[in-house]
Amino acid sequence: MNKHLCDYATKRLPENINKISHDGFNKSASTLYNFGFNKIGENLASEYNTEQQTFTSWLNLPKHLENLKANFTHSCLKCDTSSNPLNKNVCVHIFASF
Repeated sequence: MNKHLCDYATKRLPENINKISHDGFNKSASTLYNFGFNKIGENLASEYNTEQQTFTSWLNLPKHLENLKANFTHSCLKCDTSSNPLNKNVCVHIFASF
């Protein structure tokens, strides 16, 4: 777990409450390069009730699985149900490597 990645994941949570979107990720995540990372990725989900369901879905979706299997050295996963009007988990998983 990396503080910079966790801070960024926490920032991304409210951005994805009403609509899951990678829009703007590349631009906003570019700030992470200032901490020495040279590769950054993101998985998002909002339609599952538990973190386990979210993770299982990522294992079954090629692009998400690609991030999970990639050669990232650090990551941070943040999930929240309190702000979601549908009471579903919103999860942001940020990956990076030096």
